[in-house]
Amino acid sequence: MKKVVLETKGKEAILLQEDGTFIKVKNKNYKIGDKVEVKSSVFNKKTILSLAASILFFLIVGGGVFAYNYPYYYVSLDVNPGILLTSNIFNRVIEATAINEEGEKILEDLKIKNRAIEEVIEKTILKLSREYLQEGNADLLISYVSRGNDIKDKRIDRINEIVEKTTEGNGIKGNVTIEVTGYEMVQKAKEAGITPGKYNLITNLLNEEITEENKNSSVSDLMKRFTEEIRNRQEERRENTNREDNGNREENLNKNTNDNGRENSNRNDNQNRQENENRKNQNLNTNTEEENRDENTPEKKTPPFNRNERIPELPTPVGNRR
Repeated sequence: MKKVVLETKGKEAILLQEDGTFIKVKNKNYKIGDKVEVKSSVFNKKTILSLAASILFFLIVGGGVFAYNYPYYYVSLDVNPGILLTSNIFNRVIEATAINEEGEKILEDLKIKNRAIEEVIEKTILKLSREYLQEGNADLLISYVSRGNDIKDKRIDRINEIVEKTTEGNGIKGNVTIEVTGYEMVQKAKEAGITPGKYNLITNLLNEEITEENKNSSVSDLMKRFTEEIRNRQEERRENTNREDNGNREENLNKNTNDNGRENSNRNDNQNRQENENRKNQNLNTNTEEENRDENTPEKKTPPFNRNERIPELPTPVGNRR
């Protein structure tokens, strides 16, 4: 029955049998993973516990090494030099990458590997300030990218504190912007050869494709263009708002005019109806008065004709007398 060499310790070797038990044999220059045929010798309890402790220690140490070297979040710093810092979950910088030649000059003589991220950010800003942040119109863009959201807000607050302390305490001029971007932007930025912060500024804020021109532009130039773009958008929005307000005022004016016209028309109609009603009432009163007058006036009676009454003779005209 073949056994698998699991561990070697000097003159002894530990083998794993097919039934899951372990045996200790003389080491004949075995290598871990070799399959050998030897006589069985079952481990005692002490040997098994010792082996289990060794395996557990290996797993803990190995897992710890893996966790330490695993990239957990990124911080990029851009002026025109571009620098990308990679930190593990323990807030230790495990890698610092210069995106361009200016970035390589900044990283020279800086002891960064395995240092706390706060210390590295402070040292990097101080070195950037000597050459790139002396003018008040210079811009520093700091971007934070994380794989997880568990304590992201706390890290952002901490980065803010470090930046404020470093810039204010050392009289650093220039404008500092801190942003949070998505992890997928790190890969796209690496492919484009720029930092995640500049990638986000170009593609999302300026809404442009990556070109050699904007890749090589300083953050100040890009921020100026973005500020102008914002100003133009605000002006366009203001014009549209004024245009809408003027249209609404004109519509309201026309509506008020129509309402006034209808109101005047209704008033005239009501007045005409009232006048007609008054006229009708006046005519009715007039007719009533005439009827009442006729009723109160005595009727003139013609006397009856008497046959025996002598009809007076009419005087004879003077010219006809004889």
